[in-house]
Amino acid sequence: MSHYQKPMFIRRNQKPNKRGFTLAESVLALAVISISSVGILSLVLSSQRATINAAQKQQAQLYAMDIINCYRADGDFATNVNFALGAAYNESTGEIPLNNMTAQVAFDEEESTVTVTIVKDGKTLAEADFTKGVL
Repeated sequence: MSHYQKPMFIRRNQKPNKRGFTLAESVLALAVISISSVGILSLVLSSQRATINAAQKQQAQLYAMDIINCYRADGDFATNVNFALGAAYNESTGEIPLNNMTAQVAFDEEESTVTVTIVKDGKTLAEADFTKGVL
């Protein structure tokens, strides 16, 4: 019985088994991963900006409604604002500083109306009107 013996040396006409990746394949894979990562990162960042903007608008709407409720309540408007929001109403400018926003309050005595505009960095985030006696 003759057993097959593995040759000690590879003959020139035989190719060795290829195992692993070439440098070109590795660079190409790295490029594909990098490009897709940049795309995914930009989507995450734009989604984060949209979420922050939506949260700021919602907060501004809540502030506007709180200020209108201070107008609707009995008593002095400035005292109500100070109590409800912990902010000082400036009667000369009609502004109320709120965290990183500013509320601009305009009264129309003839119409018994108040208009509240919430602004941040010169951009209007929310606006609300209320007329006494009208639901």
